Amino acid sequence: MTRSVAIIANSRLQSGRKHQQIRSIADALSSAGVAVSVFFTQTSSAGTQAARDNAHSVDLIVAVGGDGTVNSVVQGMLEGAATLAIVAAGTGNDAARFLGHPRLRNRNAAAWLLSALNRDEDAIPASKNRVIDVGQAEFGDGSKGVFLTVLSTGFDTLVNERAHRLRKVPGAIRYVLSTLIELPQCTSSPYVVQDPEHHIATEALLVAVGNSSLYGRGMRICPEASVFDGELDITIIGSVSRRTLVRLFPLVFSGKHMRDSRVTGLRSSVITISGPSFVCYADGERMGPLPATVTVLPEALRVAPAFTA
Repeated sequence: MTRSVAIIANSRLQSGRKHQQIRSIADALSSAGVAVSVFFTQTSSAGTQAARDNAHSVDLIVAVGGDGTVNSVVQGMLEGAATLAIVAAGTGNDAARFLGHPRLRNRNAAAWLLSALNRDEDAIPASKNRVIDVGQAEFGDGSKGVFLTVLSTGFDTLVNERAHRLRKVPGAIRYVLSTLIELPQCTSSPYVVQDPEHHIATEALLVAVGNSSLYGRGMRICPEASVFDGELDITIIGSVSRRTLVRLFPLVFSGKHMRDSRVTGLRSSVITISGPSFVCYADGERMGPLPATVTVLPEALRVAPAFTA
């Protein structure tokens, strides 16, 4: 039986060296007898539609781009049977980093995709199957969305919106620079965070809900979160001074910020966040306004195995 792949790429990759790398991957798959379709999408809704159109008809959907591209593809995949593979080519690449998927520039990416296509699923123990949880949120305006990495609101909203305005700044420093710019304006706000066992009314700088541990290009905001445990991890950074926030910020890359007494961690399969009129971001993308009810969809998405060189 002929294997089939749909490659869904950000339209910003439609020219130059990265376009050549995508074509090289497509050609390598075609040479191996795989039926390949390539879609360059200009909007997130177009990426979602391309994924939805192919989710029932191909074996593998390859998202090429950053976390926003991955998010748009996942939105359209959940009702299908296709497996997700990520070839990272964006700014943050946190979903690919967490899952162990390769960057576009890796010369072995095509071989990895072929290996993922040719796996004998029946020969793999259930504990080794890569079926992951997906976060799902419903917002105050009635909109809904899913995410793989982290949903956040509060100070993070300001940082993300600043980062989206700094498109010309290299990705490696964009989030850090945005944080430094917004830091003088940061203030805490009143939040109510609820799950079946907790009701927390507090002043906080931000609230983050992690399906996986990473966001903002490798920051471990919810350091124990995992897409394999059927739960969400919640991190609440309380009311702290700007000086304390400056001290805490570098610790987020190692997860050591959780040791601070003003940082609260919870774990639940459902969480409701109420508070000021902040918009939530997830996978680096603007989602919807508070209040937000966030749930986990256990084992909702099949993904390719981790990359090995």
